[in-house]
Amino acid sequence: MMKKDLTNPVKKLRNDVVRRMEVENSISVKETEINQNYLVNDKQNSLNVMLKWKEVIIPENYIYISEYLMKEFPKWYCDSYVFINTGTGTGKTTFIEKLAQLGQYRILVLTNRKANRKQIENHLKNSCLNGNYMLVKVLSYQELEKDIDMTSDMLDQFDFIVCDESHYFLADSDFNSLTNLSLMKIMGTTRAIKLFMSATNQYIQVRIVERLKRKYKNELLVAQKIFIYTMKNNATKIRNIFSFESFERDLLAQVIESKDKWLIFVKSIPQGKEIYNQLVKVLGESEVVFLDRESVDEGTDVQKRTFEILIQEETFYQKVMISTCLLDNGVNLRSIQLRNIVCFDDDPVEIVQMIGRKRSIITENDYFDLYLICESNQSLAVSIGNCYTKKKKFKSVKQDIEVYKELKPVHYLNTKEGIEYRNMSHYDPYVFGYRFNYLGFSKVYTEITNLNQLRMAENPFEVKVKWVLEKVGGSIQGDILSSNQLNAERFLHSIKGLINKEFPYKTKKEKIFFHSLVSEHFWTWYKKEKGERADRPMGVDKLVYKFTVYQIPLQFELNDNKIKIIKTKG
Repeated sequence: MMKKDLTNPVKKLRNDVVRRMEVENSISVKETEINQNYLVNDKQNSLNVMLKWKEVIIPENYIYISEYLMKEFPKWYCDSYVFINTGTGTGKTTFIEKLAQLGQYRILVLTNRKANRKQIENHLKNSCLNGNYMLVKVLSYQELEKDIDMTSDMLDQFDFIVCDESHYFLADSDFNSLTNLSLMKIMGTTRAIKLFMSATNQYIQVRIVERLKRKYKNELLVAQKIFIYTMKNNATKIRNIFSFESFERDLLAQVIESKDKWLIFVKSIPQGKEIYNQLVKVLGESEVVFLDRESVDEGTDVQKRTFEILIQEETFYQKVMISTCLLDNGVNLRSIQLRNIVCFDDDPVEIVQMIGRKRSIITENDYFDLYLICESNQSLAVSIGNCYTKKKKFKSVKQDIEVYKELKPVHYLNTKEGIEYRNMSHYDPYVFGYRFNYLGFSKVYTEITNLNQLRMAENPFEVKVKWVLEKVGGSIQGDILSSNQLNAERFLHSIKGLINKEFPYKTKKEKIFFHSLVSEHFWTWYKKEKGERADRPMGVDKLVYKFTVYQIPLQFELNDNKIKIIKTKG
């Protein structure tokens, strides 16, 4: 008996390593080097056909996906892979609650952000008042990754493994290589039903099914294992979509003058702090808050209190909340005063996740305006160059692991280069060796494709709008205005007092005054082109040319040594 107790854990660990290696071996180089937007060969086309064939579009008469899935889940069986593609406010968490309330199933819920985890725990505790909450365990993906005892065998004690915000495996993979480990643990289970829930499942769904195809080498078997549900209805109500090029020039004054609340998603902590400082100078500390991961545990009392209110009440009391990706997944905001969301990101997954934070279900008029950054071609080129540099580093790490069977000394340095190097590999405690970060490598290819799509487009803003509309049902309630259109309106508004007003236009001094006056208003809203001097105002001919290029309905009328600006029908 004693011998059995000692060897059983060893057998379980050995079995777990075997399963993990099966998943590891199902990854090929092709998977990491082909973006799913550009499928070319027959095998990949067959994958698309399978995904399309298995996809179930939930009828529009279902407001919440939980109602539909409660009828569907008896069809699932052990080791099924269920992809639930739907946005915020559609009842994904409610479905988990209803499963738990049945009192028959053990459920593991995995999530990727502290804020999202707390909201899920609150919902489940409030709804499972009959004690069935004890059947549900909520963990972060990071806990799963770091717990060596949480093996695939251990995970198989659960009937359902719910991967909430499942795009996490790819989205965080470039700075957390352990996402490879958590996905392999989950895919190493043989009994649990695995649910992958996200509004942006498109990339990870393809990766998982492709791995299943390579593992089983039987498309029919894989097709039997997967279930795909897509819900078009969502709780995201966008009124207008605007583009902007510079926060300080295009939005700062608007935010300050606005009476509504604003949620601003930034790409980095320095960018967030810069915007915070700009707004605090005018609005005061009580009206602006900046949240990032560090501020939740180590921030000011205001930051900690704001975070708790966000979780408990699903709102915030300040006029402006600035956030990094801390809030981009799963967190719900219910506030009719929140009328504006600003997004600095250029990744379709991140953009959709960010706009999904606002749950517009309080009233029919609970909408918001969306502001998307429109990067310059030069800025996009720099981002693409950074991705290619990262890709080259990934290949170097891959060679170190596969060819030389060891890592370079830089791996152990706590420098930027050393941290990057570590992010491109991970230590697998089950095989006592380093593994390559396949998911992170795959994400780099996806980033390059998306950035190239923006850079090659005549108008990158239109590409981003397309990404958004694909996820919110293909239409919005109001207008879609590019930065040029917005700037034209702002420019016209700023000079409305000058239109139809006569100015003397005879002497050189009078002409310079008029040119400087109009040019100053124009440069407030438009960038100077290369070669245009800041100290040289534009003449009438140049201004007419600019009005034509930017489709501004203005013209000049010169009469008796006097000039005035007139509005045209355009």
